Amino acid sequence: MKALRPVYLGDDLFACQPICEAVLASGADFLFTAKPDSHKTLYDFMNGATFDEVSIARKEGAKKLTYRYRWFSGAPLRDGKDALAVNWIGVTISDAKGKVTYDGAFVTSLKVSRENVAEIAACARARWKIENESFNILKNNGYHLEHNFRPRQTEPRHAVRCHEHAGFRHPQPLAIASKIYGSKPARQGRRKRFFEHIRTITAYLVFPDWQTLMTTS
Repeated sequence: MKALRPVYLGDDLFACQPICEAVLASGADFLFTAKPDSHKTLYDFMNGATFDEVSIARKEGAKKLTYRYRWFSGAPLRDGKDALAVNWIGVTISDAKGKVTYDGAFVTSLKVSRENVAEIAACARARWKIENESFNILKNNGYHLEHNFRPRQTEPRHAVRCHEHAGFRHPQPLAIASKIYGSKPARQGRRKRFFEHIRTITAYLVFPDWQTLMTTS
């Protein structure tokens, strides 16, 4: 893992010196959210400073958006002579009318430049993709990720979690390997409904192969 030089993502709680130092000591880099309210020293240091800046116009579907990136190198993460120097990135996204639809900021140990600032910011924002396409799906799309047991019931709870995650991971390679399977949930709405259809139809019919099952359901 160390040889791969991984980049750790995290929310504002992770953007503190002990965690950042631990990440660096492990041979990795960090890319954490940094809010003004919880990083007063950092933002005070940059107050009135000149930032590097670039704006990029993009078309996403029918929307025309403007991404504005600002960055500053070598800002102290906290107060004190031993403060870790970090690189700060600010991102704002505006629609065609100039309305700001997103405003966020991050600190990182990665070197930031005009050539890579957009990629680094996209990686930082991708953390929400994990939240939306993993945990939310597990809770709302038929995998039943809920608080099913009291805290002391450790073993049953872990067993259920293992089954839930196995059920979540198993369809993913199927969606990649089978185009017909991958398109089914999209046409039928939420995966929960798709799974209900599969369970119902297989209770009454025996299918000779996967292709027949998918084309029938």
